Amino acid sequence: MNNLMHLEFQVLTTSTHVVFVQEFAANGDLLEFIIKRGIFPEEQAKLKFRQLIEALVYLQQKNILHRDIKCENLFLDDCYNIKLGDFSESSPSQSSSAI
Repeated sequence: MNNLMHLEFQVLTTSTHVVFVQEFAANGDLLEFIIKRGIFPEEQAKLKFRQLIEALVYLQQKNILHRDIKCENLFLDDCYNIKLGDFSESSPSQSSSAI
């Protein structure tokens, strides 16, 4: 799924630290973008919304509830595509109609 941050991550350890490395969002999160540059033009906003819906449909098919959708958890890759991330509040749903 292209509109989810890759859930795979690498773990690096040293004698004093454990570091989790995940996919890089080259253009930060949506809130940062809006604060710095303002809103998207309508046509671009429609595309971003569609990308979010595609990610949510994918999660619904996998019976996963994200439970923390906000601008800070919508990341922008190097081409400004939306990537849904931060699954720390997610949980399995009991049915595929839970969205």
